[in-house]
Amino acid sequence: AIARLYRTMDRFTLGAVDTVICVSESLRQLLIQRGYPADRLMVIWSGLEGLESPEGAEEEHPEEQPSVKSSPARNPRGRPTIGTVARLAPVKDLDLLLHMAAILREGLPDVECIVVGSGPERASLEEMAAELGLVGTVRFTGRVAEVRPLLAQMDVFVITSVYEGGVSMSVLEAMAAGLPVVTTAAGGVAEAVADGETGYIVSREQGRGALAAR
Repeated sequence: AIARLYRTMDRFTLGAVDTVICVSESLRQLLIQRGYPADRLMVIWSGLEGLESPEGAEEEHPEEQPSVKSSPARNPRGRPTIGTVARLAPVKDLDLLLHMAAILREGLPDVECIVVGSGPERASLEEMAAELGLVGTVRFTGRVAEVRPLLAQMDVFVITSVYEGGVSMSVLEAMAAGLPVVTTAAGGVAEAVADGETGYIVSREQGRGALAAR
Protein backbone atom coordinates (compact mmCIF):
# COMPACT_ATOMS: atom_id res chain seq x y z
CA ALA A 1 0.00 0.00 0.00
CA ILE A 2 2.82 2.40 0.86
CA ALA A 3 4.59 1.60 -2.42
CA ARG A 4 1.40 2.35 -4.37
CA LEU A 5 1.02 5.64 -2.49
CA TYR A 6 4.56 6.70 -3.41
CA ARG A 7 4.01 5.78 -7.07
CA THR A 8 0.81 7.84 -7.11
CA MET A 9 2.63 10.82 -5.59
CA ASP A 10 5.44 10.43 -8.13
CA ARG A 11 3.05 10.48 -11.07
CA PHE A 12 1.16 13.46 -9.61
CA THR A 13 4.34 15.53 -9.27
CA LEU A 14 6.09 14.32 -12.45
CA GLY A 15 4.65 17.13 -14.54
CA ALA A 16 6.32 19.72 -12.32
CA VAL A 17 9.89 18.47 -12.83
CA ASP A 18 12.25 18.51 -15.79
CA THR A 19 14.34 15.49 -14.86
CA VAL A 20 14.08 12.51 -12.53
CA ILE A 21 17.40 11.32 -11.10
CA CYS A 22 17.80 7.54 -10.85
CA VAL A 23 20.60 6.11 -8.71
CA SER A 24 21.15 3.13 -11.04
CA GLU A 25 20.39 2.05 -14.59
CA SER A 26 18.42 -0.84 -13.11
CA LEU A 27 16.10 1.64 -11.38
CA ARG A 28 15.80 3.68 -14.58
CA GLN A 29 14.69 0.62 -16.52
CA LEU A 30 12.16 -0.25 -13.81
CA LEU A 31 10.63 3.23 -14.01
CA ILE A 32 10.44 3.00 -17.81
CA GLN A 33 8.55 -0.28 -17.43
CA ARG A 34 6.14 1.52 -15.11
CA GLY A 35 5.41 4.16 -17.72
CA TYR A 36 7.78 6.98 -16.80
CA PRO A 37 9.06 8.95 -19.84
CA ALA A 38 12.53 7.65 -20.69
CA ASP A 39 13.76 11.02 -21.96
CA ARG A 40 13.25 12.57 -18.52
CA LEU A 41 15.13 9.91 -16.55
CA MET A 42 18.83 10.50 -15.83
CA VAL A 43 21.19 8.09 -14.08
CA ILE A 44 23.62 9.43 -11.49
CA TRP A 45 25.16 6.57 -9.56
CA SER A 46 25.65 6.81 -5.82
CA GLY A 47 29.16 7.53 -4.60
CA LEU A 48 31.25 8.03 -1.51
CA GLU A 49 33.52 10.79 -0.34
CA GLY A 50 37.17 9.73 -0.22
CA LEU A 51 37.84 7.24 2.55
CA GLU A 52 41.13 6.40 4.19
CA SER A 53 42.37 2.94 3.21
CA PRO A 54 42.74 0.26 5.90
CA GLU A 55 46.07 0.43 7.71
CA GLY A 56 48.84 -1.04 5.61
CA ALA A 57 46.94 -0.88 2.32
CA GLU A 58 48.97 0.07 -0.73
CA GLU A 59 47.29 2.97 -2.51
CA GLU A 60 50.04 5.01 -4.17
CA HIS A 61 50.13 2.77 -7.25
CA PRO A 62 46.64 1.33 -7.72
CA GLU A 63 47.51 0.07 -11.19
CA GLU A 64 49.96 -2.35 -9.56
CA GLN A 65 47.38 -3.94 -7.28
CA PRO A 66 46.67 -7.65 -7.98
CA SER A 67 43.46 -8.60 -9.74
CA VAL A 68 40.66 -10.40 -7.95
CA LYS A 69 41.92 -13.65 -9.46
CA SER A 70 45.38 -13.38 -7.90
CA SER A 71 44.71 -11.32 -4.78
CA PRO A 72 46.27 -12.83 -1.63
CA ALA A 73 44.34 -13.01 1.63
CA ARG A 74 44.36 -9.59 3.31
CA ASN A 75 42.86 -10.67 6.62
CA PRO A 76 45.51 -9.98 9.29
CA ARG A 77 44.21 -12.81 11.49
CA GLY A 78 44.91 -15.43 8.82
CA ARG A 79 41.46 -17.01 9.05
CA PRO A 80 39.65 -16.96 5.68
CA THR A 81 36.71 -14.64 6.19
CA ILE A 82 33.70 -13.58 4.18
CA GLY A 83 31.19 -11.04 5.35
CA THR A 84 28.41 -8.62 4.63
CA VAL A 85 26.89 -5.42 5.99
CA ALA A 86 23.12 -5.36 5.60
CA ARG A 87 19.76 -4.89 7.20
CA LEU A 88 18.66 -8.34 8.35
CA ALA A 89 15.49 -8.36 6.27
CA PRO A 90 13.97 -10.80 3.73
CA VAL A 91 15.03 -8.83 0.63
CA LYS A 92 18.69 -9.35 1.61
CA ASP A 93 18.23 -13.16 1.55
CA LEU A 94 20.83 -13.81 4.23
CA ASP A 95 19.58 -17.40 4.40
CA LEU A 96 21.54 -17.80 1.17
CA LEU A 97 24.66 -16.38 2.80
CA LEU A 98 24.43 -18.91 5.62
CA HIS A 99 24.06 -21.79 3.17
CA MET A 100 27.09 -20.45 1.30
CA ALA A 101 29.06 -20.46 4.55
CA ALA A 102 28.07 -24.08 5.15
CA ILE A 103 29.32 -25.03 1.67
CA LEU A 104 32.57 -23.12 2.12
CA ARG A 105 33.27 -24.79 5.44
CA GLU A 106 33.39 -28.17 3.74
CA GLY A 107 36.61 -27.13 2.00
CA LEU A 108 37.74 -24.44 4.45
CA PRO A 109 36.99 -25.74 7.96
CA ASP A 110 38.26 -22.54 9.61
CA VAL A 111 36.27 -20.14 7.43
CA GLU A 112 34.44 -17.34 9.22
CA CYS A 113 31.38 -15.38 8.11
CA ILE A 114 30.76 -11.96 9.65
CA VAL A 115 27.23 -10.57 9.44
CA VAL A 116 27.09 -6.88 10.33
CA GLY A 117 23.71 -5.25 10.88
CA SER A 118 20.40 -5.57 12.65
CA GLY A 119 16.84 -6.20 11.58
CA PRO A 120 13.72 -8.31 12.03
CA GLU A 121 15.33 -11.56 10.85
CA ARG A 122 18.23 -11.67 13.28
CA ALA A 123 16.69 -14.25 15.63
CA SER A 124 15.64 -16.57 12.79
CA LEU A 125 19.06 -16.24 11.14
CA GLU A 126 20.85 -17.11 14.37
CA GLU A 127 18.56 -20.12 14.72
CA MET A 128 19.32 -21.19 11.14
CA ALA A 129 23.05 -20.82 11.75
CA ALA A 130 22.75 -23.16 14.72
CA GLU A 131 20.72 -25.67 12.69
CA LEU A 132 23.39 -25.64 9.96
CA GLY A 133 26.10 -26.27 12.55
CA LEU A 134 27.64 -22.85 11.99
CA VAL A 135 28.10 -21.84 15.62
CA GLY A 136 31.68 -20.59 15.74
CA THR A 137 31.65 -20.03 11.97
CA VAL A 138 29.09 -17.22 11.66
CA ARG A 139 29.49 -14.12 13.81
CA PHE A 140 26.56 -11.69 14.16
CA THR A 141 27.82 -8.28 15.27
CA GLY A 142 24.56 -6.37 15.35
CA ARG A 143 24.48 -2.76 14.27
CA VAL A 144 27.80 -0.92 14.57
CA ALA A 145 28.66 2.76 14.25
CA GLU A 146 31.89 2.22 12.29
CA VAL A 147 32.13 -0.65 9.79
CA ARG A 148 35.68 -0.15 8.50
CA PRO A 149 37.41 -2.10 11.30
CA LEU A 150 35.14 -5.06 10.49
CA LEU A 151 35.70 -4.70 6.75
CA ALA A 152 39.42 -4.93 7.48
CA GLN A 153 38.80 -8.39 8.95
CA MET A 154 37.23 -9.69 5.73
CA ASP A 155 38.80 -11.20 2.63
CA VAL A 156 35.65 -11.09 0.46
CA PHE A 157 32.47 -9.02 0.73
CA VAL A 158 29.27 -10.86 -0.18
CA ILE A 159 25.84 -9.61 -1.27
CA THR A 160 22.97 -12.10 -1.57
CA SER A 161 20.11 -9.65 -2.10
CA VAL A 162 17.03 -10.51 -4.10
CA TYR A 163 16.89 -6.91 -5.31
CA GLU A 164 18.78 -3.65 -4.84
CA GLY A 165 17.24 -0.59 -6.47
CA GLY A 166 20.37 1.49 -6.26
CA VAL A 167 24.06 0.88 -5.75
CA SER A 168 24.35 -0.38 -2.18
CA MET A 169 26.39 1.97 -0.03
CA SER A 170 27.77 -1.03 1.85
CA VAL A 171 29.21 -2.35 -1.42
CA LEU A 172 30.85 1.00 -2.15
CA GLU A 173 32.34 1.09 1.35
CA ALA A 174 33.65 -2.47 0.91
CA MET A 175 35.20 -1.62 -2.45
CA ALA A 176 36.72 1.57 -1.01
CA ALA A 177 38.32 -0.66 1.64
CA GLY A 178 39.88 -2.78 -1.11
CA LEU A 179 37.56 -5.79 -0.84
CA PRO A 180 36.52 -7.87 -3.84
CA VAL A 181 32.73 -8.30 -3.98
CA VAL A 182 30.82 -11.48 -4.78
CA THR A 183 27.21 -10.58 -5.47
CA THR A 184 23.97 -11.78 -6.90
CA ALA A 185 22.86 -9.90 -10.01
CA ALA A 186 20.76 -7.66 -7.79
CA GLY A 187 19.93 -4.47 -9.63
CA GLY A 188 22.30 -1.60 -9.05
CA VAL A 189 24.88 -3.69 -7.17
CA ALA A 190 25.80 -5.51 -10.37
CA GLU A 191 26.48 -2.13 -12.01
CA ALA A 192 29.18 -1.34 -9.44
CA VAL A 193 31.14 -4.61 -9.78
CA ALA A 194 33.33 -5.31 -12.80
CA ASP A 195 32.80 -9.05 -13.16
CA GLY A 196 36.11 -10.89 -12.98
CA GLU A 197 38.05 -7.73 -12.11
CA THR A 198 36.73 -6.21 -8.89
CA GLY A 199 34.59 -9.18 -7.94
CA TYR A 200 32.10 -11.63 -9.37
CA ILE A 201 28.43 -11.39 -10.32
CA VAL A 202 26.40 -14.60 -10.04
CA SER A 203 22.77 -14.93 -11.14
CA ARG A 204 20.36 -16.35 -8.61
CA GLU A 205 19.55 -19.13 -11.08
CA GLN A 206 23.14 -20.39 -10.75
CA GLY A 207 22.48 -21.10 -7.09
CA ARG A 208 24.36 -21.12 -3.82
CA GLY A 209 27.05 -23.47 -5.09
CA ALA A 210 28.14 -20.99 -7.77
CA LEU A 211 28.26 -18.16 -5.25
CA ALA A 212 30.33 -20.27 -2.86
CA ALA A 213 32.70 -21.24 -5.67
CA ARG A 214 33.36 -17.59 -6.52
